[in-house]
Amino acid sequence: MNEKPKSVWTRPVSGGWRIAGWFIILFTAILVILVCRNLMRAESRSFSDFILPALGLSAGLALLLMGVVWCLRWSCSWRNLRRLLFGVVCLITLIALFYAEENWRGKRAWKHYQRAEEARGEKLDFAAVVPPPVSDEQNFAMQPIWVEQISGILGMEKAKLWYGERRIAALGHTNFVQPLNLPIELTGRDLVSPNLPISGDWRLAKKTDLKSWQHYYWQLAEKTNYFPVATVPQTPAEDVLLALSRYDGTIEELRRASQLPYARFPITYTNENKAEILLPHLASLKGLTRMLCLRASAELQADQPDQALADLKLMFRLNAAVQIEPFLISHLVNIAMFEFELQPIWEGLADRKWNDHQLVALHAELTRFDFLADYQQAIRGERASGVDIIDSLRRHPNRIEEYFELTDLDQISKKYLLARLAQIGPSGWFEQNKLALCRFMTDKYLPIVNLKDRTYSVTHAAKSITDLEELASRRTPYNWLFLEFASVFANLPAKFAQGQVVAYKFIQAQATADLARVAIALERYRLAHEEFPETLAALEPQFIAKLPHDVMNGQPLKYRRTADGSFILYSVGWNETDGGGEVVLRNKVIPVVDQGDWVWRYPTK
Repeated sequence: MNEKPKSVWTRPVSGGWRIAGWFIILFTAILVILVCRNLMRAESRSFSDFILPALGLSAGLALLLMGVVWCLRWSCSWRNLRRLLFGVVCLITLIALFYAEENWRGKRAWKHYQRAEEARGEKLDFAAVVPPPVSDEQNFAMQPIWVEQISGILGMEKAKLWYGERRIAALGHTNFVQPLNLPIELTGRDLVSPNLPISGDWRLAKKTDLKSWQHYYWQLAEKTNYFPVATVPQTPAEDVLLALSRYDGTIEELRRASQLPYARFPITYTNENKAEILLPHLASLKGLTRMLCLRASAELQADQPDQALADLKLMFRLNAAVQIEPFLISHLVNIAMFEFELQPIWEGLADRKWNDHQLVALHAELTRFDFLADYQQAIRGERASGVDIIDSLRRHPNRIEEYFELTDLDQISKKYLLARLAQIGPSGWFEQNKLALCRFMTDKYLPIVNLKDRTYSVTHAAKSITDLEELASRRTPYNWLFLEFASVFANLPAKFAQGQVVAYKFIQAQATADLARVAIALERYRLAHEEFPETLAALEPQFIAKLPHDVMNGQPLKYRRTADGSFILYSVGWNETDGGGEVVLRNKVIPVVDQGDWVWRYPTK
């Protein structure tokens, strides 16, 4: 009788297989040593941080090699080899079917959602949120002063992407300066003054201390002649204006350029990766606004309200240049600029420097600001750029780690594993992430602001918080990339819940714009009647067409006259609680974000 063939496990091991086994053991030992040695080079890392991952990795590779060796021994039989090949073919077929099904399902779900949203008037592609092109000759942002500024920031090669070779060459030189860098303070170890100037803060009913600025420029003159000073001290306002006169020519050139009908910076919206789009103009615009605000405050104290109004109008023109952009950061810079601009407006009202004609002009300018609409524009812009970035990562999945700054050392976790899956997974997963991103931002973030009622929705804000937390606890290949994009809305102060800080910036800006418009109407009423009205209703319609309500709750703004003949005007603020016009401060100087009221008041006389 023939003997039954021995199994691969009982069959004697030949010398070759013994050598392979010893090789596996040696290879594993060397791998453990090398991995631990390399990882130990990282700063602030101990051996215990890496020994378990290193042993696990090495053991896994060893088992894999042993499995390969076993398969090779087992497949020595032709029958077993055929079985192995059949199994491999079946496995490949199953994988192909899985990829095909996931790709089909993801693409179908995305296309269906896209069609439904477009039927509702929502545009999810990035091209739809990009501002339309305008004539270069009629574009404030295409004038030589801006070409020079951006070229000085970016350098010639990158600036060509913005302005093209012809406009760069038209400057007639290559040693670019930055003509719109107009600092009001100089930095450097040798220029730091022990008595830094004090800026005003209308939220605290605090005027700009021009005496401290005067003293600063006189001290600075001992170290540098950058800012001109008088031979003998003048009034604080005169000395500040003299120091800033260094910039008069540049300001006038900028003012002439601002008379053009359009303001659209030539941002490279066509970049494949929207996260790589450069926005070098934002810092320049913010710096210009800060300088012009100090100049306007000095002009008001020097009894030059017409010049102060002209500078404010120039600042509002700078606002318009960024308001049309689809990026959240552009709108946040616009809000920061607006907060600067409120200071000279408030100071002119507090000191009763504005006449009725100037007040009408200021009211018309402020009416153009709609931060509630800007919020939704920013959300739509972030949504569209997020879709575009996910498409870019789908085409170049190797950039995922680079984009989100993932490393083996810091992300040996679910996030790291999902990054790996996203790199090797079906393209349908990217479609599912686009779907998750658009659904959440459309259904959760957009309704936080109600444009019809012009209010902030506490209910939608609270629900967006809990829904995002729930999704974050269930990370899958279908939502991981979306959650990374959503994290931009979660960089918050300690006492804030997720998702509110972005809405807060826009809501507070709209509330303060409304307070400023009502304060202007109150000053116009005072000019006409020599006192402030008993109620805000007396302002309609002569001094303001329609009184704005409190965006926090839809109720009338709070108002009362004070014993010194002034008034207190306020919104109930982020906590939606009427605090009687109290501003809550941290360290006695900084308004607390989520406590107290948002108040417009003047210093006690």
